[in-house]
Amino acid sequence: MDPLAGRGSTLPVLELTPRAMLFCGTPLESFYTSCGWTAMKTARVMYGERDHPTLKDDNVVMMVFVSERGKKLQSILQREVIYVGANTW
Repeated sequence: MDPLAGRGSTLPVLELTPRAMLFCGTPLESFYTSCGWTAMKTARVMYGERDHPTLKDDNVVMMVFVSERGKKLQSILQREVIYVGANTW
């Protein structure tokens, strides 16, 4: 059974392009926001083993949307689980 089942669509990150994602500490959130990045306050980024993923909740998730398609995905990324694979880097 997929442990991510029922938590959203677990959209693979590469399918969500064009956009970019980074993680930063709270003190840098305003800097990245001033550079055009969006703080994704409700984004749920999961990483690690797919059978036992870990929620990345120790940083602010920031994304920049570089196309109309990317901008349309913003609301989806705010509510769906985003599984990034084994590592967050």
